[in-house]
Amino acid sequence: MPTPPASSSSPRCLLAVEIGGTKTQVVAGTSAGRIVDRRRFPVDRDRGAAGIRDCLAEAVTGLAEQWRPAAVGVGFGGPVDWRTGRIAHSHQVAGWDGFPLADWLAERAGAPAFVENDANTAALGEARHGAGRGHDSVLYVTIGSGVGGGLVCGGGVALVGEPLRAAVARHLARLVMDAFAPGPRVALAALGEDVVPVGGLALAEHRLRTASASS
Repeated sequence: MPTPPASSSSPRCLLAVEIGGTKTQVVAGTSAGRIVDRRRFPVDRDRGAAGIRDCLAEAVTGLAEQWRPAAVGVGFGGPVDWRTGRIAHSHQVAGWDGFPLADWLAERAGAPAFVENDANTAALGEARHGAGRGHDSVLYVTIGSGVGGGLVCGGGVALVGEPLRAAVARHLARLVMDAFAPGPRVALAALGEDVVPVGGLALAEHRLRTASASS
């Protein structure tokens, strides 16, 4: 069984949560974006948000007891209030409207929780640890059970799927690249199904650093 890093010089442990329309994941990982433990379960829409929360409570509590995370980063499949960590609405699963997800997770993890839309979280993951690494800005587009995108400010585009990548590369020139020559690089996303969990780890690390710098 994996154990938490023992050295104070090791990257700190974090938790990340992905709540989508078809699956939910909870992972433990490091500030370097490395996943070390995972819990995954399908979404039962008939049970609604309450069913997802039942699974999350068990997974988050168990991983938190083992890994003692410094923070939790969350990518939620729908609009959220990132300042308060409260869910605005889910277009796919009933029962989320107005739910204080950040506070609920923080209580179970024993660590602060930070909530973002899952596309924004994925964009941060690709920018920090995936196809957008090394670029000043990354635009990420996702097409799954929902369609969305996120921008990490500064050039580079990360997209899912070779047909979409080729189509965007072909048509982007007349829309954008002529104005911003030589234009952004168009690349496939690199993190696959780990993109939201890795983004959640990056989100947790980013918010912790921001909080530390402002205190």
